[in-house]
Amino acid sequence: MPVKPLDRAKSRLAAVPPQRRAALALAMALDVVEILRAVPAVGRVVVVTSDATVAAAARELGDPGGNGSLGVLHDLPDAGLNPALAYAAAVLRADGTGPLAAVPADLPELRPGDVAAALIAAATVERGMIPDAAGTGTVLLTSRSAPLRPAFGPGSAARHWASGAVDLAGSLPGIPGLRHDIDTAADLAAVLRPGPRTRRWLEG
Repeated sequence: MPVKPLDRAKSRLAAVPPQRRAALALAMALDVVEILRAVPAVGRVVVVTSDATVAAAARELGDPGGNGSLGVLHDLPDAGLNPALAYAAAVLRADGTGPLAAVPADLPELRPGDVAAALIAAATVERGMIPDAAGTGTVLLTSRSAPLRPAFGPGSAARHWASGAVDLAGSLPGIPGLRHDIDTAADLAAVLRPGPRTRRWLEG
């Protein structure tokens, strides 16, 4: 799970003051980490970041209470989302890690059942993806053994399809929490079931 430096996070939420945007990004990221660790099929959760605050907060979650171990990988390329993911994938493959899944950090309504269902579907293909609710972005990219080939960003769904990733959304109609990412103020206003940290941010 990549997390960009907090001072650059959620820049499209221009109406939200920068410090509040940073706090929101951190809250969502930590909520997502805890959801991922609650899924038995997830063996290891790795936060990829060059932000010291994010790294420290992730480490504070510790290992107890989660199914999978939790690690923090410093984003050595520090060149954006896709280089960070490609670097992390290379490091994990070198460690002998098998199937990989890249998940963004801005999924405030994510639930363990969404992740579990998506990973079951992903196990049937070499590379899979799930588009966001708008159908243009990507909220999950998976690979069993092939290169991950991340192409996140605006319009990423089309790029992932073009690279051969199989769209898994059609077989998974009941995963709204996985498909609801936060890019705009309208996305944020539509959040109904946030994780605990994101809920506190919204209440504040």
